[in-house]
Amino acid sequence: MSESHLTPAEQQLKQRLQQWANQEAADKPLEWQGGWLPARQQPSAWRWLAPGALAAAIGWFWLVPATAPDVAQPPMLLADNYQLDAIDRQLQQAYLISADQQHINSLWQQRKAAAADQIQEYQL
Repeated sequence: MSESHLTPAEQQLKQRLQQWANQEAADKPLEWQGGWLPARQQPSAWRWLAPGALAAAIGWFWLVPATAPDVAQPPMLLADNYQLDAIDRQLQQAYLISADQQHINSLWQQRKAAAADQIQEYQL
């Protein structure tokens, strides 16, 4: 806005604002005065070592071939007898639903046979 478009109250307010700004600028020097800014510090050693360590770690995982699992030894999850676990869950369910005694006895016989098979596997 130009001066001609301002109302007398706006012109007076602008003049007071300009006076205040000039007063504030006069009170504060624009020169840098030593002592209030911290001295420039040298970068610490970790700033130089961190990129090198990161590059070494990436290079290590990239260049070192991954070792394949030993095929002769099955994973631990396959070493257990899952048949016993399934029969145990069936037994628990049979007891929870109050199944007849004949069904429970047949499950116990299946469990006994599976446990015997497992013992024979370990003896081989």
